Amino acid sequence: MMHDLQGWFASCPEFSGDPEGDLRRAGSFCSSGEALLDKQSGEEKHSGEASQARLQMTKTMRKLRIEVLSRYAHVVHDTINQRFDNTPRLAEYVATAAELFPGLLSSKDAIESDRKRSLGQRIGFELAQGVFISMMLKNTKAGEAILDAMRRPTARAVKLLSRYEASGTVRFETLTLERDGTAGRITLQNSSSLNAEDVNLVEDLETAIDLVLLDDETRVGVLRGGKMSHPKYLGRRVFCAGLNLHALRGGQISLIGFMLTRELGLMRKLRVGLSSSAEVSDQSAKFGKPWIGVVESFAIGGGLQMLLNMDFIVAEDRAFVSLPASNEGLVPGLANLRLVRQLGGRDARKLVYSGERYSAADPLFHRICDRVVPPDAIDQEVTAAIGKLETPSVYASRRLIELAEEPEDVFRTHMAEFAVIQGERLHSADVAAKLAASD
Repeated sequence: MMHDLQGWFASCPEFSGDPEGDLRRAGSFCSSGEALLDKQSGEEKHSGEASQARLQMTKTMRKLRIEVLSRYAHVVHDTINQRFDNTPRLAEYVATAAELFPGLLSSKDAIESDRKRSLGQRIGFELAQGVFISMMLKNTKAGEAILDAMRRPTARAVKLLSRYEASGTVRFETLTLERDGTAGRITLQNSSSLNAEDVNLVEDLETAIDLVLLDDETRVGVLRGGKMSHPKYLGRRVFCAGLNLHALRGGQISLIGFMLTRELGLMRKLRVGLSSSAEVSDQSAKFGKPWIGVVESFAIGGGLQMLLNMDFIVAEDRAFVSLPASNEGLVPGLANLRLVRQLGGRDARKLVYSGERYSAADPLFHRICDRVVPPDAIDQEVTAAIGKLETPSVYASRRLIELAEEPEDVFRTHMAEFAVIQGERLHSADVAAKLAASD
């Protein structure tokens, strides 16, 4: 095995200036390296020497991928786009790149096979996807096209729009969307898991957000948790319990399909609306619509991250918020970017690093939530907030506030770093150990 590794390191290609040749040679080198890693995982997974070799191989492949994409990201992007009328959504973009440039990203089969391994034994082929997306986002042309693609309405939403326009109601597996006057009310109903985020919830929620944005009669969105069937909170409304750790342990939370799609899709749409290239009759959909978050019981992790994209938050006085991602070993989405702006660096660090719960007795809670009231006053406060936010002047001001708070270039460069860092966290030994201990 070590003889094979020596030969592999020696075969690392140098750049010739020919894009097609350089991309092909880099891909071939990385493909052979991943084949060796796969073999090593089965033969020498308990060897310290093998672990060091694996680390060095991973670093070598990452460095080569970064170098080749820093030179040729525009070539890769243009080649992908030749297959489509518009830049495709992230999953299809990555899959097409893997097909057209073998080895530049790990293959779908390699990633799926790796995901079936136990957490501590995964090789981390998915990390190459994070590096790829990071480099494409850093390239202005490719990055802007990816952001635009992820803000277009999903095909599912376009298909459901006529039903929603006619009936004012769409029921999904994990939530319900209902038009109530000028408000589009989304009620999260992933009740057995306390509205924990999984792939199904994220897909349903992005579709519902699209429908709120696309519907001409809807002027304001409301996001609220439904009543739970979980024994601990039976009959109570719960906003969101954050990432579904059971799904994470089971390999169902992927970097592309969940982590990045969530941030670039539903979270960004909450914040700024649909893309400028979307075909809509109501132009306000492209500038976003005001959103009201309703916090009952708690907003943990991803639930709190959603609130950071809301225009107005009503909370019951017995609720709490927390960001336990640091305790789990992960990065809390884009909370690091948004909390610094909202709370300042010191309080942002306190919330992110500690993972502690903050209730209505804490001043920090009131800096996140706009109105904190008894449970029986929630509906009245939400109705009042809808009345204030449905006016045209709010739409105009909202757009200008967003341009000041989170310019697209700031968001794009932050996401480029997040793609790599969160990928590393997903495959780190400490995260695997914590998840195994909590099982």
